[in-house]
Amino acid sequence: MKKTTSIFGILLMCCINLLATSCNNKGNSTTTDENSTSIKADTPSDEQTTVAEEIRESTLPDGCISIVWKMDSVEIDVANNLHDKVKTSGASTHVRVLVDESYREDVQLEVKGTSRNGSLFMDGKCPLKLVLNGLNLTNPDSAAINIQDGKAINVELAKDSKNELTDGLRGKDDDSDSHKAAFFVHGHATFTGMGTLEINGKVKHAYQSDEYTVLNHAGGTIKATSDKEDAFHVKQYLQVQSGTLNTIAKESGIDVSKTKSENDEMNGQLIFEDGMVWAISNGKAGKAVKVESDFTMKGGKLAATAFGEAYYDGKKKDIASASAVKCNKLQMSGGDMTLFAKGDGGKGLNTDGDINVTGGKLHVVTTGGKFELDEETDTKPHGIKCDGNITLAGGEVRVAVESKKATSIKTDWKIFTNGANVMAVGGKSFKTSSKSTHESPVMQQRLLYDVRTAERKNDWLIRCLTAASRSK
Repeated sequence: MKKTTSIFGILLMCCINLLATSCNNKGNSTTTDENSTSIKADTPSDEQTTVAEEIRESTLPDGCISIVWKMDSVEIDVANNLHDKVKTSGASTHVRVLVDESYREDVQLEVKGTSRNGSLFMDGKCPLKLVLNGLNLTNPDSAAINIQDGKAINVELAKDSKNELTDGLRGKDDDSDSHKAAFFVHGHATFTGMGTLEINGKVKHAYQSDEYTVLNHAGGTIKATSDKEDAFHVKQYLQVQSGTLNTIAKESGIDVSKTKSENDEMNGQLIFEDGMVWAISNGKAGKAVKVESDFTMKGGKLAATAFGEAYYDGKKKDIASASAVKCNKLQMSGGDMTLFAKGDGGKGLNTDGDINVTGGKLHVVTTGGKFELDEETDTKPHGIKCDGNITLAGGEVRVAVESKKATSIKTDWKIFTNGANVMAVGGKSFKTSSKSTHESPVMQQRLLYDVRTAERKNDWLIRCLTAASRSK
């Protein structure tokens, strides 16, 4: 009887141990959703998701990352070979992609979807291909896309895709507007592809790169609008090779400025080879196209319009005036450039150095009047205003100014007409150098009606002056 009781006790203890083990295992089990990498949090710092830790299988090719915004959520997929090289973090739809600095191979990041409260931040040391494939992203607090990679950035507009980026500053008293643009690139960017991209800058610039930018998006279109400052702000240089760019801004439609390094090639230059660019500035003393260094026009078409009036700058103690194009030097050998300045004291083309035209078509119309601060301080509107020598050695040059106080082509240096087909109409005539090899037809303009009557055979001039009259 004692032996039977002992065996029964042992069996009872075994059953109790098995039951306890089963309960403990059940309490410690976790369920993993392999189709989602989103972790919601109140702030970006509250969320740290390491893709490698999830050990989820991906069907993406090596080196690829996919992000899809779905209004209030986001899906992130990372190629298997990047699991231990890429970390993602974010608060809800505000996504951060961090590539380990040791990884220097190409990475392709494809983004798509829609969110009215989302953003993308990326950092690393790898060449990046950013594919915009139907992305509509608005960030009420800062930049919509902020790329801090610092290397070669290829921004591809996927064929037939429509993309839109908008930044913002939610709180009026919030001083967190340190971001520079709705779409910011730290590095040198090249735009390619046959889609469309609309960038809306609500705080500062629409687009900015702190190194050079190349536009080679043949068949594609970029529209950049800034409510505050510049629409397309590029440091080092901007090279336009193909595609269409439309810019509208309060200050500058396009602004190309120098970097701090004097060794950077083509620093502060605009090189226009092909493509189509419309640039508009509608603020006081704005510049539709502003180039800190030299502007080289080889081909393509540029239409630049400055609507703003001049004003007195108290800090500089001088009058600031609007210009369709403001640059250091202009070298034009081809292409088609049409410049229009409307406001008082405005300039169509304004350079600090020489102008040299050897080919292409340069058409300039200025319609504003003289800006007068007082009896001793004023600035006159001019078609072309140059602080160097002007050499018109080829191509077609047409300049018209409406005000009788204006000069069609103005410089305190010398004007050479050495082969270009030149016609200038203005209230004040200009004189060419005695060393010029060609004379240019120069007409005194007194009344707009008289000019229309006298030059009725010149369709271009009639259209420009008629449009100027109607735009008043």
